[in-house]
Amino acid sequence: MIGQQSIVSSQNVQELTNYASSYNVNEYVQVYSELDTISPQLALDRIRSGKMKSVPYEGNPGMTNSDVAYWLAFTFKNNSSETEFMLDLAYPQLDYLQLALVD
Repeated sequence: MIGQQSIVSSQNVQELTNYASSYNVNEYVQVYSELDTISPQLALDRIRSGKMKSVPYEGNPGMTNSDVAYWLAFTFKNNSSETEFMLDLAYPQLDYLQLALVD
């Protein structure tokens, strides 16, 4: 959440519970694309303002166009007693990943 505004729509919230050991966030992800020359902060600003529109999620974005950066956003709510989580990406072709927690 960004203040009172979520990056992705509120109906797409992955809830974390004490009963699951892993989560598949694919159905909760919104994908955005932009030329890779913009900064992460500018991308976030464009997503928040609606200037960067989401594109259809097609599994593995970026396999065909190296001039485009893809920004994936999802919202989760921690309803568990856990405070630490591990992100496991099953995508060995990924060269670079930068995470941002937007509170």
